Amino acid sequence: MERWGTDVRMADFLRAVKEMEQASHRRIQNEQLRGKLVPKELIERHVFGLIENAFSRLLNDTPRTLVGELLEAHDAGESREKITDLARELMSQQIRGIKKKAQKGLRDAQRG
Repeated sequence: MERWGTDVRMADFLRAVKEMEQASHRRIQNEQLRGKLVPKELIERHVFGLIENAFSRLLNDTPRTLVGELLEAHDAGESREKITDLARELMSQQIRGIKKKAQKGLRDAQRG
């Protein structure tokens, strides 16, 4: 109360804060309706979940597949360049699969 001096000044301040918060809330709702804001839940659940899944696959599944294929190519006498291309292609396949899954997951999430 000492800060505001009177009850009227304090009430005016609180009313102004309330109006600013309401305007901010309306602005956020409008941005969501325009599609300029993405719901936090969508990011937390779907985007981060997909990223976690992608890294898990890249760190667990891909190395096993990659090593087997690369050793086989090496034992068959393939050149370093061919083996490098094979490694690139195998990793690209994993990334393409992860990307498709991510796109589908986001589409499904947006539909509700």
